[in-house]
Amino acid sequence: MWNPIRTALFPLVIFLLTLVLGSVAVVAGYTDRRRRWCRHLAPLWSRLLLRFAGIRVRVRNLHRLPTGGAVFVANHQSNLDILVLAHILPHNVLWLAKRELFRIPVFGQAIRAVGYLPVDRGDSERARASVDEAARRVRAGEPVILFPEGTRSPDGRLLPFKLGFVHLAAASGAPVVPLVLRGTARLWPKGGWAPRPGAVEVEVLEPYRVSAIDTPEQRRAEAERLRSSMARCLGDP
Repeated sequence: MWNPIRTALFPLVIFLLTLVLGSVAVVAGYTDRRRRWCRHLAPLWSRLLLRFAGIRVRVRNLHRLPTGGAVFVANHQSNLDILVLAHILPHNVLWLAKRELFRIPVFGQAIRAVGYLPVDRGDSERARASVDEAARRVRAGEPVILFPEGTRSPDGRLLPFKLGFVHLAAASGAPVVPLVLRGTARLWPKGGWAPRPGAVEVEVLEPYRVSAIDTPEQRRAEAERLRSSMARCLGDP
């Protein structure tokens, strides 16, 4: 049930939680070098915010989520996607995030402290270096999550996929695990300042592996194959 007071307070709650847990994460960057416990802060942050906002998360095919290194790929409709994914994915998941987020006071320092990687979308060489570092860490057993659309869809329909996840999957040898989110744009549309309560769903599609990719055409074909599969699942022609 929608509570206007809870909705009005959400920006304050997210600010305070980010300030408190983000500060803890920054300190942890100096004391928890192996990140044995500080990676639990993001799931805690998301769990508390989802509970406050009155959002329920249902996961279909949860058994398909692998342990160890994996390349999670999700559609991006809303700011709510980040909370939902941080809630359901392994606590040690590595995020590839746009470089601008690392400039936000406290928040940016916190995500850097727990080991997340910035991606400079305006510099292809630096972006490739971030993907290469992510591949190294996936090979070491860390899962990674990224949004191949690169930004939030304005209308819920899938945008064209960027090719970084293809290189990451081929370089790491880890399985690609597609995640289809439904309902997040309805509860927190682009431009909104707080989510409404309700239920969202995440469907875990069948994991698969990417073989060696030799040409740009093959990378584009691989990206389009996954995009088409996720679009069919979303009912997006």
